[in-house]
Amino acid sequence: MRGGIGRDYLDGGKNHDTMEGGADFDSYIADNEDSILDSDGKGSVVLNGNQLSGGKRKSSDPANIYKGGGNTYELNGTTLRINGGLVISNFRNGNLLINLETEPDDPPPPDVPRTSTTPSTKPPLS
Repeated sequence: MRGGIGRDYLDGGKNHDTMEGGADFDSYIADNEDSILDSDGKGSVVLNGNQLSGGKRKSSDPANIYKGGGNTYELNGTTLRINGGLVISNFRNGNLLINLETEPDDPPPPDVPRTSTTPSTKPPLS
């Protein structure tokens, strides 16, 4: 299913569909079996009734796996796969209002001073 120039509303319905949006803001209604190719990255995607907005990962998390809004986003080059199903081709971060962020890892907890269980060999101070 293809959109043209101008705003388009593309609803994949049930089963596998390939949706291609043209220039301008396109709205996609998708399920886990659909594929999307948007020419300019302007628009939005609703997956199973919820608008996709992207996710976050920590620096030490597996590369290119982001989580947010109950969804898992996997970025492989310019192919974005959501929840192991929906595929968005030619994706660039920020396209279709989907933002993927990498955050620094949480700092380690401060060192806790250790207490010695060995008796002191120093004489007591007088």
